[in-house]
Amino acid sequence: MDGEVVLTTVSTVRPASCEEEPRAELLNEIDHLLWRVGYFKRILIYKTDDGINVQCSDVFDQLKSSLSQALVYFRPFAGRVRVRDDDSLLELICNNEGAQFVEASTQVDLNAIKDFQPSNFFSKLVQTPGCDPKWPWKAEYPLLFVQVRPRQENRLQCYEGNAFFITFYAKV
Repeated sequence: MDGEVVLTTVSTVRPASCEEEPRAELLNEIDHLLWRVGYFKRILIYKTDDGINVQCSDVFDQLKSSLSQALVYFRPFAGRVRVRDDDSLLELICNNEGAQFVEASTQVDLNAIKDFQPSNFFSKLVQTPGCDPKWPWKAEYPLLFVQVRPRQENRLQCYEGNAFFITFYAKV
């Protein structure tokens, strides 16, 4: 299975409210023992009910708004991880820099990947634009990537459903 993935929009979604001051928290000892474990990837495919006809732009706007609200309560996902200079320990910086939201499309029929195994195609499908989430990662990399691919290639209508590709930092 092969197909090109086209990124149509890449944006940063920040928490809806940022009342707390930025802070740094040292990761726990287990995280330091497993320091090379970085990002996990997941695919979620949702089919909408028959008869529902919504605009993709409305779906994307609602998803961004919901993600912004969720980041208020899951603030570490809006932060970054860095290696401290003095002792080389990992610390989580809760600085509200935000998660990355990606809109993408591909000609591959997602119905064909029901029982698929991780592969190069899977890595191509789940994009992290501008970031290579492999060790050593950079402190400016987001800890959460949310990619949405409308199942219907016509971006004006999302009536068949959507696929969500989530990449998140395992230590948060």
